[in-house]
Amino acid sequence: MEKKFNNIFKDIPTYSRFLTVNEIDNLSNLITKLPSVTHKTIGKTINDEPFEMLEVGKGDKTGNPIPQEITSCETGRTERVRTFGRRVKGGDRRTVEEVRRDMRNRKKYDSSTPLIKRVIRDKLDNGVVDNNVVGKKERGYLTEEITMEGFEDKYITRW
Repeated sequence: MEKKFNNIFKDIPTYSRFLTVNEIDNLSNLITKLPSVTHKTIGKTINDEPFEMLEVGKGDKTGNPIPQEITSCETGRTERVRTFGRRVKGGDRRTVEEVRRDMRNRKKYDSSTPLIKRVIRDKLDNGVVDNNVVGKKERGYLTEEITMEGFEDKYITRW
């Protein structure tokens, strides 16, 4: 029985302090400005005041990606998607030939090499872009951390 309770207790977060009602209201007002957040009145309190809720996307506690409104540069249509790609700056035939030449000459690439060359080399290596994560959003944070730079402000929604 004690083991069962210990399993329950390990999932309870430890807080150094609790937010005040005003702090919660201020954060709620900021969060409602995010594109995937919906503000709903779901009932009334005992004092006949609105009982409100914020719904964040359609994901759940498993860490499923929250859908985003993304306009595809290929179709011009805005779609609600959970995954999308970003266009890399550059990428003409000359660059592809340079990368092929570098591969034949066994030239090493590092983080100072332009992103487009690293992506092309990755794709030419085995037909798949293996290093395909450009950022991450940690649980508990509202914004993502970009871990790879060199993109255009253009997106694709299908590939």
